[in-house]
Amino acid sequence: MKNKSKVQLTDKQVKELFDYTDRMHIKYKDVQYEIVDHIASGVEDTLAANNKLTFNKALYNYAGTLPMRFFNDLIEEKEKALTQFWNRKFGKYLLGFLNIPRIIASGLLYFISYNLIPFLNFGVFTTLVLFIIFTLIEFVGFPGDKLIADLDTDYLVIKTYNKTILSLAFGFFGMNFYLIVLEFDLLMSQSWGLAVIAFAVTSITLFSYSVRYVFPKMLKAEIETKYAHHNINLA
Repeated sequence: MKNKSKVQLTDKQVKELFDYTDRMHIKYKDVQYEIVDHIASGVEDTLAANNKLTFNKALYNYAGTLPMRFFNDLIEEKEKALTQFWNRKFGKYLLGFLNIPRIIASGLLYFISYNLIPFLNFGVFTTLVLFIIFTLIEFVGFPGDKLIADLDTDYLVIKTYNKTILSLAFGFFGMNFYLIVLEFDLLMSQSWGLAVIAFAVTSITLFSYSVRYVFPKMLKAEIETKYAHHNINLA
């Protein structure tokens, strides 16, 4: 009769599973942990079902049951899930500007922009907008701290964080700035056009502030909560 008692892998065997994910070209360390956890469970069940198997043979047998695109599909699903997570998190925060205190602050910024813009020419306006962006980001490079950018290729959670911010930035920066540049003279000659420019400046300023000061704190909190075992230091 086969012994089906629970088998616990040793630290050395778990290390071999991490080496296995390296050989399978899994470059994201946070994804490696999930894959190792999944494979370890499968290998333990395989060993429990047949205690005559060696660890390597059990790994070979279990790996052979995995679909051909298992690793690629897992990474794609994980990336999609993390992107949706950041979209919801950032979106919820940005919608928070609809509360009374933030509406007042946003309204004040809009009022100042609306009354200041008529005195600016195209060159001064573009310089002002770029100054706002670079000042709030402190010249460290979009979308955030250099350390976060450096870790982009090592952790999928950070890659999707950066990717989501860049996608949002297209709406806040790209579209707004492009339309204003394209129709600057027309917008400056109409009261509704001044309102459009003031709204764009307000949204760009608020988003720049969020990218520099708010979103990195969200990332840090997420890593400290769910990825503490990676010992990622974003301080």
